[in-house]
Amino acid sequence: ICNDICPVLGAEIREAYQLLGPENSKVVFAIVNTDPNQISVSSQSAALREPGLSNIPSVSFLTGSVPALDSVWTTYGVKINVGAKATEVSHNNVLYFIGPQGQLDAYATPFATESNAGHFSASASSIHLYAQAIAETAVSLVP
Repeated sequence: ICNDICPVLGAEIREAYQLLGPENSKVVFAIVNTDPNQISVSSQSAALREPGLSNIPSVSFLTGSVPALDSVWTTYGVKINVGAKATEVSHNNVLYFIGPQGQLDAYATPFATESNAGHFSASASSIHLYAQAIAETAVSLVP
């Protein structure tokens, strides 16, 4: 599983989905794979399972060939860094809000506290506040 901010952002997405209530069927959360070493990820991948996203119908984990992923990463300015070991993959942290017409309508920069070991975490209150902002922004884009 990602030791970057992904588990924190996953918790925020899970809570945002819950906060959306009746609007949750109108919002799709598309998570793009950022690990070029793990391109054949299933819907039960740790990236979805660990933060509790695998059973949310409006969450999709998108993956593909490295050239296809690189095209998405380049288009949206996602920077991927692969270390000496295959497990050392890091990326910048951005949450994009794509509107119904496919246009980039908003973006946010997730944040968390990084431990000395390089693991990210956030308090429950921070996760809740960020989840509220995600839900409110998503609802503002729903026609």
